[in-house]
Amino acid sequence: MLLQAIVLLLPATICQAVCDVCDDDSSNDVSLLQSSTQLRMPRTIVSQWDPSAKVCDNFVQVRGSTKPMPSVGYIPCCTETDTMPSVALQGGTRFLKRGGRLLDTAQLYGNEGAIGEAIQRSGVPRAEIFVSTKLDPSKVPSTGVREWVAGAVRTSLQTMKLSYLDVMHIHFGPTAASLSSKKITRLTAQQHLEIYKGLIDAQKRGEVLNLGVCLHTRSEIEHLARSTGVQPAIAMFWYSPFMPEVTHDYKHWLQSQGIAVLAYGAFNWKYDTFSHSQEHMRSVMEVANRSKAALGQIIIRWALDKNIAVITPGMANLTFLNEDLYCLQNPLSRQDHLSLASSPKWTCKEIEPIQPLMGCYP
Repeated sequence: MLLQAIVLLLPATICQAVCDVCDDDSSNDVSLLQSSTQLRMPRTIVSQWDPSAKVCDNFVQVRGSTKPMPSVGYIPCCTETDTMPSVALQGGTRFLKRGGRLLDTAQLYGNEGAIGEAIQRSGVPRAEIFVSTKLDPSKVPSTGVREWVAGAVRTSLQTMKLSYLDVMHIHFGPTAASLSSKKITRLTAQQHLEIYKGLIDAQKRGEVLNLGVCLHTRSEIEHLARSTGVQPAIAMFWYSPFMPEVTHDYKHWLQSQGIAVLAYGAFNWKYDTFSHSQEHMRSVMEVANRSKAALGQIIIRWALDKNIAVITPGMANLTFLNEDLYCLQNPLSRQDHLSLASSPKWTCKEIEPIQPLMGCYP
């Protein structure tokens, strides 16, 4: 499949595929280097979009934190172009200057330094920005795991020139690792637990304010919480309106536990390589036409109505920036939500070769 070819372009993206299948909202500014393999599909099909839209100032509350997580964010991932430090720097700086306040990166992406520089260049006070990154568990040693985590956290802080992170996620859990490319280190349950304990240590030192998990099953989250008495504050995974019902159930379970949801890949349904892409497009266009809004605005508004935060790589592109950052002020109607919910859903098995969907595994 074409998506598999894209995410396997570079050794680093072999690991990136575990948490971030390339989102279609990637940068296409003429000033930026283009990847010949990058898919292109304009999202702005409806020419008129709601003039009342303004920079999205919605937030998702994070348990135990006085600082909520902004609902719309930028992630410099996951094609060869999107992860380039120059693209991340331009995208991050532009996003912040336009009013965005949530930035996500990862050790695996190789652009933490660029995101840190974007923060400096933007002139936005650090306290106003919610910074998220992900620890790479593929490099975990067999012993001294908590000490290794301490060093990895310090490295991210130094690379980004920050004194603290708003959240640090474990980039993937044992199940996602076992279902991924053989080039990803197999992660044992004990190593996984020790990594989490290392992040708890970092939280106690004030280096990490919130604990996060990316691509973790329900049983893995429950094991971490039961073994340490500390539940993660944020869970990150691939999510859109057209996921299997078990993925929607997973999202509901997280929220029932007080765990904030951070979603990526919200626009991947548009790829022809996925089943039902035309039906999904018709469903979104139906809602967009009723609202006189752009497709991006509909998906972002859907996420806001579900009380989840969404990150996309399109903030380096002015068209996508306008769609994704300037959100609709009014919720979608019941009819709109029914239109999206009635569209065909993906199955766990068809997506598994690309990336495991949460909820599909216990």
